[in-house]
Amino acid sequence: MEPNASLAGVFAHDLRNALSPARAALELLQRREAGNESLQPALRTMERSLAAALQTIDRFVETQRIIDGTLKLHVGRFELAGMVEQAVELARPTLADRGQRVAAKLEADVSAVDGDALRSAQVLAQLIENASVEAPDGAVIDVQARTRGERVEIAVREPAPRAVPFDVAAALESLRAPPRTQGWGLATARRLMTLQNGALEGEVEANSGCVELVMTMPRSTTSPDAGSRASTSGSQRPDGSAGSTRDSAVPQRILLVDDNQAVRSVYREALEELGYDVTLAANGEDALRAVEGSIPEVALIDVHLPTLNGYQLARALRARHPSSGIKLVLLSGMTLDDDMIRLSKNAGFDHCVDKSAGPKAIDALLRQ
Repeated sequence: MEPNASLAGVFAHDLRNALSPARAALELLQRREAGNESLQPALRTMERSLAAALQTIDRFVETQRIIDGTLKLHVGRFELAGMVEQAVELARPTLADRGQRVAAKLEADVSAVDGDALRSAQVLAQLIENASVEAPDGAVIDVQARTRGERVEIAVREPAPRAVPFDVAAALESLRAPPRTQGWGLATARRLMTLQNGALEGEVEANSGCVELVMTMPRSTTSPDAGSRASTSGSQRPDGSAGSTRDSAVPQRILLVDDNQAVRSVYREALEELGYDVTLAANGEDALRAVEGSIPEVALIDVHLPTLNGYQLARALRARHPSSGIKLVLLSGMTLDDDMIRLSKNAGFDHCVDKSAGPKAIDALLRQ
């Protein structure tokens, strides 16, 4: 496991490893049965369920890190309007299921705040999803940003009173997310806001009986050109890459190194259907022997291999074939955080990919 891996991280790794062959097998079915209309509802259900399971795993790890204070935040100046837009986009699947929409209103003097843009967007998306669950179909959920001295409040107001009395104080202590959402409980979201010098509070309006939850963040005093984070990008790229230039030609020959027989089998089948020539290795020694016979264009390497782990194998490949130009891609069941990406770059990897993302994600990466 990665250095100082938590029990939550180990558990998440094992779950991702178990789900990785299922993801690849589902992609095979989707490709082979694309013309089978009777099978499409079942395939879509499998896709949604698998995505929800993987998102739950990610949130489980994040929640543990938020609670124990080990989650790394990227605090800096960012534009509030962009963060709100991203939050609405994150909540869109939940809203679409019920024909709802968000009406966002930012006061004229609300511009930039200080905090972690991505995490703030995730918290706001969770508040929007919470409101969506309690609101009727077709409802409009109000999001309003307003200034309060040196702070900015972002309020999410539910459009109708709840049928059952709502205890805001108890809800803000809950670690459990509401049904039909895949996010954090309010206690976790509150802790995340506190870690970035913000707050999360709520109240039941006396006149209307509607619930309003309010995020509070400090107004930014940093100059826009001071080099702080102004976008809503997270600590890793959407494809999990550790940073490299784009290639003009798509590589064809792949070496897949993984000690899991199910992963090797189904990934090979899926990647070959996508047009790749795939060689398999179950451990680092087999991989080194395979490369001596024929150097591939890409090596997909699992982290946790017997005898030689993925980092050691990457260093050995770079040392033995320094001018080969082989592209090394780390396949990881661990959370792809900053530490993981740093370790992979130091070992010589060009990219990191979440193993549970599936062969299509690898194909998309190699076509960049």
